[in-house]
Amino acid sequence: GLTCLWGIPSSDAGAVTVYVAERATATDQQQADAWIAAGYSDCAPFLDACYYEDVLDEVGEYLVVHALVEGFEMRVHATSASLSPLLAVASTAATSMGYV
Repeated sequence: GLTCLWGIPSSDAGAVTVYVAERATATDQQQADAWIAAGYSDCAPFLDACYYEDVLDEVGEYLVVHALVEGFEMRVHATSASLSPLLAVASTAATSMGYV
């Protein structure tokens, strides 16, 4: 897959990471079912499917958006308290890659 990382050097503003890879399952529905089974929440509708998780680990709290677009899984990680910027990044990335 493809991975891109954006951040503001020498700051505590956080970072955004975008991962894109072929979908791990045979169908979009199977992937969405796996995300639902993992406890992810449904995002506002866009692209083919969209779910998110709020993660708290030893590094801190961050959001992860999981989206499907044309057979590919896009995962966006960010140290943001709001889902909107992550959805905007996912949409922009999908558009830039020619999927939307």
